[in-house]
Amino acid sequence: MEINYEAICIELRRWANATKRETVAAEITQHYFELGGGDLPLYPIEAPGATHNNMQNIFRWLDSGSRKAKVKIEALKPAILKALEQRRYGTLQYLVARALTVQQADFIKWAEFTTERFDKVVMNPPFSEGRAKAHVESAASLVNRGGRLVAILPASFKGKDILPGWNIEWSEVICNEFANTSISVVILSSNKEV
Repeated sequence: MEINYEAICIELRRWANATKRETVAAEITQHYFELGGGDLPLYPIEAPGATHNNMQNIFRWLDSGSRKAKVKIEALKPAILKALEQRRYGTLQYLVARALTVQQADFIKWAEFTTERFDKVVMNPPFSEGRAKAHVESAASLVNRGGRLVAILPASFKGKDILPGWNIEWSEVICNEFANTSISVVILSSNKEV
């Protein structure tokens, strides 16, 4: 299965957001040297300053999008896929196999104009400035009758009727599960009536 540059970039950014860029770079670099290394300007992880330098190089290539950067990511792809096997490779395979398209747009504006509708929506909307509620409402407008919407929301939402006419279930409050945050969340599972 061919996995393209954009899919790899999306997956590595998600992984970095869930952990740290340094962790992602260290694991990729470890596999790069285990697989024999090459000509890329990366350093064995035990070398002084390697973690920081490798992280800067790898994420510069990811963020650049230039032809040279794509060539470097292509050379690093076996190590990236090896590192992702234990992390998120299953998700990446799923995205590629389904040929899903990622929309890079203001979601609320996009939701107003799209004609697409979905049977299932899973989301982790932004929490600040009341945006979680606005994003959930916009997403709900895109769900077909009989469809399902699942969202991670601030714990303060628990028990609120944020989707009138929907069958709603709330998880228990989940505390301190996201790296580098202290926010408590709940999972909303909702079904749109037929």
